[in-house]
Amino acid sequence: MGSLLEELARREAAARKRIEEIREQIERLQGGLAAGEQVLSRLVVTRETVQEILDEAAIERPPADGDAGIAGGLGGAGEAEVLDVRLGCSQSNGTDELRARVAALYPGALPANVEGTSGSAEANFVACWRLVAPGAAASDPASFRDYVTGSGAEFTVAQESYTETRSGWLSDRTTRYLAAGRPALVQDTGQRSVPTGEGLLTFRTPHEARRGARALVGDYNRHCRAARALAHAYFDSDTVLGSLLEDVL
Repeated sequence: MGSLLEELARREAAARKRIEEIREQIERLQGGLAAGEQVLSRLVVTRETVQEILDEAAIERPPADGDAGIAGGLGGAGEAEVLDVRLGCSQSNGTDELRARVAALYPGALPANVEGTSGSAEANFVACWRLVAPGAAASDPASFRDYVTGSGAEFTVAQESYTETRSGWLSDRTTRYLAAGRPALVQDTGQRSVPTGEGLLTFRTPHEARRGARALVGDYNRHCRAARALAHAYFDSDTVLGSLLEDVL
């Protein structure tokens, strides 16, 4: 009888221990669920807000031949607060722990399937970026050239490492758009070597970005010609290589 009672006591202790372990797991899952719900709520609010702005803007991208343009503008409550915010771009995909917790909420999902962004990076992704298959858009020089020339213009928000240091950084992708006769609206990083205002426009706030977009649309063909002229004057191979050889030799 004694050994039977001892066995029952051992099993009871094991069951109690297992229950405590399950309770701890539930607490961890509840914490992860709360964090995931908070992230989801923020994403939903951001998406809905951006969608409202885009609906009001009624923006149309001009076709490749430049015969049509963008019409409309931003409006609605809170416009002044939004348009004067200093833009910045972070390179954040969320912490490993956060992405793991969010992925755990969806059967079959992996942390790699979770895209966690914040601030302007999130806004850009939701509002402006349309993912395309890399193999179709940039598998070879000809495909990428067709992709660029099929665009109406380029819009770029730079990383804060460029904007805060006033480095004058200009993306090599921007030079490709200019060479294709496509104007570019880019965040101001202190560009000094290339003139701005025609073909290449800069901005610091959403208000300035909206004004720049309207300027491009208002005289799109002129900005296309100016973009091509900038590329020829400042990025032509004879000019760039000649200057490089002079500096080296």
